[in-house]
Amino acid sequence: MKNAVFASLAACLLAGAAILAGKVTIAGATASDAAPSANVALVPGFHAPKYSSTESLPGFPESALSGYQFGAVPLGSVTAAKLSGYDTVVLYGLRWGDLSGAEQAAIDEFAKTGKVIIWDADSTGAQDYGSFVHPFATKSSGAVGGSHGSVVTFPQGSPLASSSSSSSSYLDPAALVASTHLIGHMNVLAPPTADWAPGLIAANSKIPEGGWVVAWGYGSTANHAGMVIYSGIDADAFSDAASPNYAIKELAIQLATPFSRTGDAGCSPNCPPPPSGGGGGTGGTGGTGGGSPGVGGPKSTTFAQCSFTKQPPKTWVRGTIHLSLTTSVADGISGVVKSSTDRVIGNGTASSQGHLALLVNTRLLASNHLSTVKADVLVNAAVACTLTTQLRVDNLKPKAFGLKATHTAGGNMLMFRSNEPLRIWFTTRHHQYGTFSRRHSGKTSLKFPRSVTNGTLRLVDRAGNTTRIKVTWK
Repeated sequence: MKNAVFASLAACLLAGAAILAGKVTIAGATASDAAPSANVALVPGFHAPKYSSTESLPGFPESALSGYQFGAVPLGSVTAAKLSGYDTVVLYGLRWGDLSGAEQAAIDEFAKTGKVIIWDADSTGAQDYGSFVHPFATKSSGAVGGSHGSVVTFPQGSPLASSSSSSSSYLDPAALVASTHLIGHMNVLAPPTADWAPGLIAANSKIPEGGWVVAWGYGSTANHAGMVIYSGIDADAFSDAASPNYAIKELAIQLATPFSRTGDAGCSPNCPPPPSGGGGGTGGTGGTGGGSPGVGGPKSTTFAQCSFTKQPPKTWVRGTIHLSLTTSVADGISGVVKSSTDRVIGNGTASSQGHLALLVNTRLLASNHLSTVKADVLVNAAVACTLTTQLRVDNLKPKAFGLKATHTAGGNMLMFRSNEPLRIWFTTRHHQYGTFSRRHSGKTSLKFPRSVTNGTLRLVDRAGNTTRIKVTWK
């Protein structure tokens, strides 16, 4: 697609150049012939099919990818002979079922020594790749709505995606979870699936159980020859006016990832499958943790979006309070609140999709202090996002120092001292003698008619702590 959008992708091209320089490797790509893609066949061509009730996809972004020779192979002409002049095949926005049985078989055979990249799109819907060289099925978010509260997880050691900004395969987690097309309208490979490993894992409100939005394997697992890659990042993202465009960068990473056409003689013919460890699950700071093969897992870094639904209280608080959060959507969302010393002072689970209510016990914080607390949003025990706030805590009941009830010529007097601002009431059995307010600490003097001989003094402090004192004039 040759337009102004791709003209602004200099940063992405520089990243692609770094990848081509050999900074991306995969386990098993140790053979002497391991190399990135060079001659790439596009099936069905530079433009994906338009399926009913869906918008057309942008053209394949060949102008934003340097160092490759691209050629179109239309449907009906996919044969072993036609593919023999290429080292890589990209199925672009295509339903697997649109290929004939013979064409599918040709691609399966090609994958055993070449690279096959399946670049999916929201327009294809859920699919069954049961006849692919390594069978799998996909789930689809569809093309309706916004970002659907995305979550992403970067499995440790993935050759196709990294959350480390120093890596040549870096994808900005915040950009992924915020984008409508990248993850919001994604398709995913449904794990677990033999001979596949996760490259990037994600979930959203349409697929809360998560899946592998990017996955990879060897074309021939037994000898580690060839390579297969699945990408469910929505192809519509190619036309996003973002710099860098992370859909194009991910495609560049996939094309640049080296693979062997002959295999690894050191383990052939009994080479192990690619490592399938690592979970799935993304927005604030990231963390590691365990979970299902869908979202959140061992040796992985998870990111989610999170924000306070409403601002935490700025007034003085006491007892148990709630912190209300808006989060990404995924199965296994929960939250924990910790003090500045990492003491757990609250927790909660998702009350509804995208909403998390955290119950906080302020009694576990120092009174009469401003305390910093952090709320961690967890996806299957992996810290996916962190928010911080400050709470003014007062859990101590107010006191009346030197309380005296005396008789005077003008009436009965009640005197005491306080060390904090108070709201003050005095109530008898039949009457409440008005509301007295003291906005500062110090000495308080209250005067009542001689007919008032007893009652209850009620003191309420800034946080709502209440003290009741029985008073009698003798």
